Amino acid sequence: MWAVTGVVAVAAVALTVGVLHGRQSVAGQVVIPWWGLSIAYLLSGILVAHITVRNQAYTFTLSEVPMVLGLVAASPTALITGGFIGTALSLVLYRRQQPVKVIFNLATFLVEASVAIVVMQALLGGHTVGSSFGWLATLAGTVTSSALAQVVVLVIVVASAGALPIRQVARTLAFMLPASVLNTILGLSGLHVAGQDPQLAALLLIPCVVLAAAYRSYLSERQRHGQVRQLFEASGALHRSRGVDASIATMLSRARDMFNAEVAELILLPAVSPGEARRFTMGPGDGPVIATTEDAGDRGELALRQQAVVLGPGGPPGVLAARGWRDGIAVSVSADGGVNGALLIGNRRDTVSSFGRADLDLLEAFAGPASVSLANGRLEAKLEHQAFHDSLTGLANRALLAQRIQTALLHGPRDDFAVLLLDVDDFKTVNDTLGHPAGDQLLIEIAQRLSSCLEPADTAARLGGDEFAVMLRSTARVDDAVAVADRILAALRRPFNLAAWDVTVRGSIGVVIDNPSVASVDDLLSSADIAMYRAKAQGKDQCVVFEPLMHVEVLARHQLRADLERAVSGRELRVHYQPIVSLTTGEVIGAEALVRWAHPVRGMVGPDEFIPIAEESGLIVPLGRFVLDEACRQLSAWQRTLPSLHLSVNVSARQLQEPELVNDVAGIFARHGVNPNRLTLEVTEHVMVNDARAVDALRDLRSRGTKIAVDDFGTGYSSLSCLRDLPIDSLKIAKPFVDRLARSDDDRALATSVVGLAHSLRLDTVAEGIERPDQAEVLRAAGCRCGQGFLFSRALPAAEFLARFGSQKSTAPFLSLAG
Repeated sequence: MWAVTGVVAVAAVALTVGVLHGRQSVAGQVVIPWWGLSIAYLLSGILVAHITVRNQAYTFTLSEVPMVLGLVAASPTALITGGFIGTALSLVLYRRQQPVKVIFNLATFLVEASVAIVVMQALLGGHTVGSSFGWLATLAGTVTSSALAQVVVLVIVVASAGALPIRQVARTLAFMLPASVLNTILGLSGLHVAGQDPQLAALLLIPCVVLAAAYRSYLSERQRHGQVRQLFEASGALHRSRGVDASIATMLSRARDMFNAEVAELILLPAVSPGEARRFTMGPGDGPVIATTEDAGDRGELALRQQAVVLGPGGPPGVLAARGWRDGIAVSVSADGGVNGALLIGNRRDTVSSFGRADLDLLEAFAGPASVSLANGRLEAKLEHQAFHDSLTGLANRALLAQRIQTALLHGPRDDFAVLLLDVDDFKTVNDTLGHPAGDQLLIEIAQRLSSCLEPADTAARLGGDEFAVMLRSTARVDDAVAVADRILAALRRPFNLAAWDVTVRGSIGVVIDNPSVASVDDLLSSADIAMYRAKAQGKDQCVVFEPLMHVEVLARHQLRADLERAVSGRELRVHYQPIVSLTTGEVIGAEALVRWAHPVRGMVGPDEFIPIAEESGLIVPLGRFVLDEACRQLSAWQRTLPSLHLSVNVSARQLQEPELVNDVAGIFARHGVNPNRLTLEVTEHVMVNDARAVDALRDLRSRGTKIAVDDFGTGYSSLSCLRDLPIDSLKIAKPFVDRLARSDDDRALATSVVGLAHSLRLDTVAEGIERPDQAEVLRAAGCRCGQGFLFSRALPAAEFLARFGSQKSTAPFLSLAG
């Protein structure tokens, strides 16, 4: 501004000297002395209205009236001298402007007066100032000088604001030029009246005051309309803001513009007291929002006022002084039904006005959409956090981990991060013995210990169940990644206190270092998964680093999944039948339907290899439907040769989640004409205890005649107290439990207790995995009714099963069935 002011001042002096040199007075019969013009200019500097353009306030005066008086009724020297003195007095004594503005406005006056004199006298020629032509010349001089002055003001606006607000400048000029013409006409009319009757000249002050009041009222009303438009636009911008950070930035930016202020500040109080308040500040300048934290202290007073207040002598003490602001206003903002912050606006950009009642009303109106935007931003942030974080542990979830890995793969240099995959080895035992609340608490504490082993740049995530993952950005060297994995394993070895019990768990970790051969997030996690299972196979409680050669296993697994999808939709799946034998008579009373895969290249693939893949991919649902349909078809075909045979079919947890399962099973029974009483659906005890939806489906099926069995019973004990309430008919004692039998008196006593429990609940019992005669004998002596296993027969194709057991005698001893 000083540079532009200096240029204008030099031009003003040069023009003034040129005008005063050789210019004669053209005054007519009315002559006004220089001091009279000083008074006129002083009055015009008092009767002002302001128009704000960015950080500059353009002051609109009635200066054309004394300008006309000086052009027509005074000499050039009297006009310039009187106008200069009167303008200086109004700027210094009344408007109290800064030195740079005083110099700029005085220089602008000199330019304006000099141009008006030159233009008016050049057009006047030989005509008198009192003639019609003289009036037109005077009008041309004043309008030209006024337009030039506004151009100079425009230059200073651009210099100070750093931009050209075209729309606002255009609206200002559209008002100023017609007003300049009107003021000139008013001055000429006053001179005409004074020429007719000098005593009436004093009355010229009345229309000047009225006209100044009209200008001020018009400009004030136009400013209010502009603020309403800004409020509407700000509300729309706040509505479009997404996220709490965007809402705050939009709120502060719009508030600064709307109130023509240098600084806007938002204070958010802590949810509980005492606590730290969060402070967001924008300005001075065009920098970003600066966020800080501070003790809530007296800042809370602003938020509790429930209305807009002026930050001054009557406002909260110390607020202006603490910030170094000249003036300001504040209003409370609210969200979720309560006051929780304050919005402060400070330092009006222009120096001719301060915050008043109209600003308070506008600020209160702005606080409404600002509060809604803030609440919406917080809600969006909460929803976004929920979408990308695990609800139990607070860690990142699979989606957020995958997003960050994908970003690193696409944009970061290769070899700059590592991924660790952790599986808690003993989690199921804790869940089954201490219950699910203890299991949840264990997961929470594992997450805390996991996070304590990492750097801020790293990401810890829970992928589901007892599986966790870590993305290391703080290091990507193999040795460093292994060191982090060892820290995690050491942290897990320390006992956890759960439900008054000290519990110790172990973990297995797979480590993958990013390398060019890894093409996607799935490949990376699959590689870590393979390394983690290698750690389990090698004895658990250790980490294994993925090696490039292991990638073959990843490809093989993907290929197997694709082959399985083809097998489910084609004719590669087979159903074999393993006999279920009465341990008392040796008679085959039933069979379990077990799926086999006749791979065209690999030959017969066992279920242990492809069932986990089917469960991961969702193929377990059509696969399970196929096994059930094939078993019912075979059962219908055996009705003559094996009329009393009973079939068992496994049902997965994923199948039980299907809403149409009950109708599908009923439809299969009807299609094959099978009595539901001849079919047992086997479900693991984990599903029976933990999945209420599955239990409801099983209860529905049981009400239709289908029998329900708990599979793998004996691998957990948390379900014992729940057996009475479950819709079940029999227990299938798991093979690991059977393997421990016949080793001691304690084993036999345990077998007797389990079978006795089942009998007390009127449940049948079937022992799985019987491989030795002594196991069968212990179970028979304990009262177990049935058994199955390699002692009797492996699972057989339907034709071989029929050939072997279709003509058996009911009196055949069970030991004769082995082979």
